[in-house]
Amino acid sequence: MASCPCCGEPLSASAQPSELCAACGDAMDIGADATQAEASRRLDAVQRPIGVSLLAIVSCGCGVLFLIAGLFIVAKFVLNQTVESSSIGPPYLALLCILLAGVTCVFGWAFWCLMEWIRLLAMAFLVTALLQGGPPSDWWLRAASLAVLCYLMSPGVRAAFHGASQGQPVAANQWLVGWQRRRRRASI
Repeated sequence: MASCPCCGEPLSASAQPSELCAACGDAMDIGADATQAEASRRLDAVQRPIGVSLLAIVSCGCGVLFLIAGLFIVAKFVLNQTVESSSIGPPYLALLCILLAGVTCVFGWAFWCLMEWIRLLAMAFLVTALLQGGPPSDWWLRAASLAVLCYLMSPGVRAAFHGASQGQPVAANQWLVGWQRRRRRASI
């Protein structure tokens, strides 16, 4: 007796390959081995490049640091109740840190999901940073910016972002893969 390659539920004898499984809603491959079906499903998914994963992790890490800094400023302000006249003021600085925390976490999530707009936005930021210049002692920052820019423009990374933006699922997140498949089926 055949079973669904996704959830393993037994299928009726009259089940056809074009039908959806009643238990999980995934397309059935009648007679196919479950490991073969899972392997073919993974081949259809876009593989996230390791550098993009690192950019996502660093982005979210910076977001956490901004959040900690904002909360620390709020706590210091509440405990001391002092505002220095020479600074912008702790409440505004704390709000800025918390806002930056949210923005950098959204950037990290977008890198993780291989959204094309974040690649383009990051490249625009990097080009702006390179054109802005700076003191000669910051040569290593320009070199790092140039390296990341070249990495984001490389064919493999560009193809991964382009494939994910065309609706192909990202392999590392199986929940997202299933959700994207169901969304595609619903739109057909």
